[in-house]
Amino acid sequence: MSLKNEGVNFTTVRFKGTEQEVNDQWLRFRGEGIGGSEVAGILGMSAWATPITIWLEKTGRAEHQDISGNERVEWGVRLEPTIRAKFRESHPTFKVIEPRATLVSIARPWAHASLDGMVYDPDMGWGVLEVKTAGSRDGWFDGDEETVPTYYLTQAVHYMSVTGFRYVRFAVLISGSTYIERTVLWDDEDVALVVDAVDSFWNDNVLRDVMPDMVTASPGDSKAMHRLYVHSDEDMDEEHEAEAEELMSEYLAASEAEKAAKERKAVASTSLKRLIGGHRGIVGCDHVATWSRSEKRDGGVRVKRKVA
Repeated sequence: MSLKNEGVNFTTVRFKGTEQEVNDQWLRFRGEGIGGSEVAGILGMSAWATPITIWLEKTGRAEHQDISGNERVEWGVRLEPTIRAKFRESHPTFKVIEPRATLVSIARPWAHASLDGMVYDPDMGWGVLEVKTAGSRDGWFDGDEETVPTYYLTQAVHYMSVTGFRYVRFAVLISGSTYIERTVLWDDEDVALVVDAVDSFWNDNVLRDVMPDMVTASPGDSKAMHRLYVHSDEDMDEEHEAEAEELMSEYLAASEAEKAAKERKAVASTSLKRLIGGHRGIVGCDHVATWSRSEKRDGGVRVKRKVA
């Protein structure tokens, strides 16, 4: 049975063999395009990947990271059927299917999508179902407002661009005990932004083998520079004086600001200890500070925003 929009918006690639063989085939196929989990990195919005680290993988300079053995990933996979079943029970009038395939955009064959499911809502038609596990409410709530983490939002928009579906439903289990749902709707500007970023990255950086311009504060980018330029000659580059001077001035200014910030932090920390005195901590209008200590060790002051 073909999937909704198959042959119109996308084709499907299915892998066969043992679980390990399927995983190996999928990892190799990742090198032939951009998946939803990589979009946030391309946009510079990921804590785990950057445009440069993804470029290293896509151009064969680094191996695609296999996270199948990661404990969090393992439990996410184990819990996925349970969360999907909860979603089905919560929506008895919906139809839910598992594609068990990688979807490949027909118009943009470098755009890939590996979905957790497809859902048919009688009122909204076909959409994407994404099943997630989360260790905390972070990203899913902003105070009382219901939100979606940026990492998953970019993934959702990418999946809509591949499938042509107009919405993505998230079924999420938080801390193993709290079940929530979120819906992301098609937005022309969001889709255009993601499509342009993915297409530019693939065509201008991967196919032309040009390193992306965007450099982030991630340690991954620093490691990437070392990986690429581990060997050096004895020459000094004199062809980029203006750009180099601007960056060096910025580096020195940031170093001075960092030193001043550390001094302000140290004074504030010691002053808080003086206020806390013999108590465990102290309460402010919007924050709470605690001081961890023992006979042998000063664990320092920790400041947190009050929980509403």
